[in-house]
Amino acid sequence: MFSKRLFQFIEYQRLNASAFERECLVTHGVVSKSIQNKTVLSGTNLIKIAKRYPEFNIDWLLTGDGKMLKNENEKLETKLKSANNEVAYWKDLVDTLKLTVKEKYSVKNKKDVNENDIVNEVEIELQKGILKVIQSNPVLFNVSTNKKYSEIEAIRLVASHVCNGDKVQIENFEIRQSYIAICNLISLGFRESAIEQATELISRAEWFQQYKIAQDLCDKLITHHYQYGIMESVTKYKTLYDRFALILSCEHESKLLYGQAIYNYKHIVPIDVKTIMGLLEAIKSKLPVDSLWYHYYYYQCKTLMYTGKDLENLYVEAIDYFENLYFNHTNFISYFTDCLIRHYLENNKLEKALLLVQKQTELFEPGTIRWFRNSLSYVNILLKTNNPKSEEVCKTVIDHPKFKELPDDRKVEWEIARKASINVRKNSK
Repeated sequence: MFSKRLFQFIEYQRLNASAFERECLVTHGVVSKSIQNKTVLSGTNLIKIAKRYPEFNIDWLLTGDGKMLKNENEKLETKLKSANNEVAYWKDLVDTLKLTVKEKYSVKNKKDVNENDIVNEVEIELQKGILKVIQSNPVLFNVSTNKKYSEIEAIRLVASHVCNGDKVQIENFEIRQSYIAICNLISLGFRESAIEQATELISRAEWFQQYKIAQDLCDKLITHHYQYGIMESVTKYKTLYDRFALILSCEHESKLLYGQAIYNYKHIVPIDVKTIMGLLEAIKSKLPVDSLWYHYYYYQCKTLMYTGKDLENLYVEAIDYFENLYFNHTNFISYFTDCLIRHYLENNKLEKALLLVQKQTELFEPGTIRWFRNSLSYVNILLKTNNPKSEEVCKTVIDHPKFKELPDDRKVEWEIARKASINVRKNSK
């Protein structure tokens, strides 16, 4: 009997029914009622138990066949598992939602409820979510910011897209996707699925410093656990919420200081270096962990106060910091590298600029917008040094299949560069 086998496994874990429910993140009382009433748990709750105890043989629980525990190398496949790429993730989520709808409505034989209508509503919401992701990340998808995409076109674009960013960009993209899906689930009433995914996502969001998302997920988890009286979890996520709030507050204070410094710089007002740097150090002392954005504003403030060799050293220091962080963040490295390249050009250090822009070009996947931009900078510096290699770089770019998709004004820039490169080759002979 199902209830007897379930009770046997709970005893094996040396837990009572309430503790077992908390461990598996199932609704309070569900397991107790199943044992008392000798009923079978829903598919959603079985999946939660399987995820918490992967060594548990669910086939044995349902049918009595085999043994209670399975070998470690036999992993249970679940429909709620996040896929390795963004497309599979959305498809799996839709399947899960369909299963949830089926259990929620058809089992109880509710009248006046059309299951297909609810599933369609879920799919529409997911399509809108994907569309928002594309519109807010045009560079990531290498699409025009002016073009209007329908929900169906957005789905197809994601389905055919292979992200050209680095690992951090891809991870951040997937975290934002998951967050949008969780918000949609909650708005549609699928709270259990949303809370389970929020619990899994929060650590990823924290690791990649998506603190705003992590804070909002904590808020949702606090509300959920408070409603079910699980005060231990409420305290846990309240502590995390306060921690993320402090980090975000420190980052905001740093941004305000940079805003003040840049305003004075642009209006030729003397910058109180000692005061601003003292305030930045005070902010750093409050930070519970390292923060990318704090260091970005920190170095930005310092660049307004330094000149000459000191400024060059500062750019190098900023690049070294972001390169040696526990995860390599290409966006920040690229920004300060671009600043250093401009500094070299302004001071006529063409050879140093040439080496740096070549390294910068190699950072990006060929065919991306950043690759095109950096390649153009590379060609322009090669032209300044009368280097015939500029024609070779031009040919590589213009022959790339993605070149046809560039706007006309960008193609004109490359045509000018190509003609200049040909002249450089002729003059070198």
